[in-house]
Amino acid sequence: MRIAGLDIATNTGVGLILGEEVRALSFRPREKRPFGLKPGEVDFAYEGRLAREFRDWLRPLLVAEAIEAVGIEKPLPPNVTYRKPIVDRNTEWAGTAIRYEEKGGTTMATIFRIYSFVGEACELCARLNIPVHVFSQDAWRKSFLGFSKAPKGTTDGSAWLKAQAKAQCGRIGVEVKNADAADAVGVVWHLRGLVDPMKHGLFAAAE
Repeated sequence: MRIAGLDIATNTGVGLILGEEVRALSFRPREKRPFGLKPGEVDFAYEGRLAREFRDWLRPLLVAEAIEAVGIEKPLPPNVTYRKPIVDRNTEWAGTAIRYEEKGGTTMATIFRIYSFVGEACELCARLNIPVHVFSQDAWRKSFLGFSKAPKGTTDGSAWLKAQAKAQCGRIGVEVKNADAADAVGVVWHLRGLVDPMKHGLFAAAE
């Protein structure tokens, strides 16, 4: 079995299962942001060049490693926010008061890049006749970690989950250089469970 998992973001992680070998890579665009481009703004020519660079990096990898299937983490909907609990210990009321603030939200530039790279990966796999499986964060985290959410009250749930993915990579002996690569290992691990149900889930990760 020779499969790949992609955690596509502004920096993209790639997890590979090549027979008994598990590897983690990451792609970071080499071209710097255009001077004067404000955070969140989209320079379409720049994004086009980055998409081409990503494609030129991914295609030789898929071909050289004879990849048979690719898993991709499903991109989140644009501008997803969450309610962060804020504890007010100075309230006049008895006990502890909790209020909520809206956090998160993704810039148009980030959304554009993610969907652009996902589109490039899907088109490239179609051209190479490689099956593509797209699934949610929750799906691969449950397979790889045994859970998909941070404990209640965790200050930064996303950072906590990424730390857990890196720790799990350490437990199964996979060297990862960053959180994107660690998440990609989780993606490819879940993909392996889809194409080979005998190796599905957390217990397979603990072998």
